[in-house]
Amino acid sequence: MSTLLLDLAGFGVSAELGFLPKDPLQRLSLPYSDFEDALETMPEHLASHTWGPVAEAIPVIDLKNLRDDEWRRAHSLLSYAASGYVLENAGGKEGARTRIPANIAIPLVEVSDLLGRPPILNYDAYCLSNWRRIKRHGPIALGNIDIMQHFVAGKGRRDEAWFILVHVEIEACAGSAIAAGVRALKAATDNHPRACEAELFKIHHALKNMNAVMVRMPEQCDPQIYLPHVRPWIWGWMNNPNTPEGVVYEGVDRYAGMPQKFRGETGAQSSIMPFLDAVFGVVHAPSNLSEHLTELRAYMPRGHRRLIEAVEDRPALRSFVALHRELYEVFNECIFEMWKFRTRHYQYAHVYIFNHETPAGSKGGSHAVGTGGTSFRESLRKHLEETLDALLY
Repeated sequence: MSTLLLDLAGFGVSAELGFLPKDPLQRLSLPYSDFEDALETMPEHLASHTWGPVAEAIPVIDLKNLRDDEWRRAHSLLSYAASGYVLENAGGKEGARTRIPANIAIPLVEVSDLLGRPPILNYDAYCLSNWRRIKRHGPIALGNIDIMQHFVAGKGRRDEAWFILVHVEIEACAGSAIAAGVRALKAATDNHPRACEAELFKIHHALKNMNAVMVRMPEQCDPQIYLPHVRPWIWGWMNNPNTPEGVVYEGVDRYAGMPQKFRGETGAQSSIMPFLDAVFGVVHAPSNLSEHLTELRAYMPRGHRRLIEAVEDRPALRSFVALHRELYEVFNECIFEMWKFRTRHYQYAHVYIFNHETPAGSKGGSHAVGTGGTSFRESLRKHLEETLDALLY
């Protein structure tokens, strides 16, 4: 275990924006312009149920000319194309497709391998790497950001964008907490309680900002729109009643034509709370939930999960703060803000998902299960309890 300050840049993390990349690439280079153009038309085709033939006609994408900085954009577009193809007719007479054509499946698996993640739409592709500033030098904040790729055309387009963009601003707010968390751990290792206290105040401020953004979700994301128009597209092919056997990735040799099951996009793939849990010593007892959260790390950007593991390899801040009663107040205030964040998430899970009956033939699957493929009510309640267990008295 090193006592040196962790180098955030080495994990692909920004000291300013945390896990959020600064100004993601908006378009792939010229060789991929036809593919980009096709994806721009996808929302309208999905609305008219004509995306399938268009997707199948996309020329096979040769990834050899991709620059390293284009991998995430390529993964985002390919995973959007695949999810749209599979789920386009879910809930209707035709039902979900159980295959991804080779022209999409092969490059999706290839670029996913390069990035070290499963070949399906994840939180990075859907949120972290899927936004742009409206005013180039303006803030990364609601009102000055928009999404680049989307599923929904017409009704629900605003709600889909708002749902994603609230997460984007939360990630931006969390940046200072990530950097301060690393410095707080260093201060604790060096036995500098005053320096540690200063960093805890910064974390507390960032958490308050995150919560202030979180409460804005209902402003432009209506639960009555979210459920039928937004949520279905981020459902994966694991524990999804529309794809009970999984999905075949055509042309991918290692899968040998066998259906694959991968979890859908979910906010639980964000690295913020796992990182903060590791910093503050919030312990999740062994359970189906903790196993699920560990599994979801495979869907995070490789550097992000490595940073979480590096922090977990160090003594949690709580053990140091426990020796310095003057730090209890600000430490506990941080824990309370984490608890508030999770409480709001739990409330939204009810408002946006669980309180609604599952309509017959819904493409969105059961409302008692999250898009990651697991029951969320018990899980989120457990999170709340375990967060408060970290308080010091």
